[in-house]
Amino acid sequence: MRPREAPPPEILLESPDGEVFHTRESSVTVAGSIVDERPSTVRVDGAAVGLQNNRFSLAIPLAGEGERSLAIEGTDRAGNRTEKRIVVVRDLTPPRVM
Repeated sequence: MRPREAPPPEILLESPDGEVFHTRESSVTVAGSIVDERPSTVRVDGAAVGLQNNRFSLAIPLAGEGERSLAIEGTDRAGNRTEKRIVVVRDLTPPRVM
């Protein structure tokens, strides 16, 4: 009998809100939690992030204006991996009154 394979961890994002996030700020904080009995690692945009009580938070600098895709990856000790992607749009153009 083969052992039952565990499901990959689940990533719950609290910040930023939504799959596409617009900001004027020079950084964005990616924060949330990972749901797994034995989570091992979380990476945000390739950087390892420490877990405290299965929660994580990391400020990502945004250089210049434009769109940036960020990957949030969670891996458990068995090697099961899950990923979420968000898009952050930094817009510094002031609104125009027509």
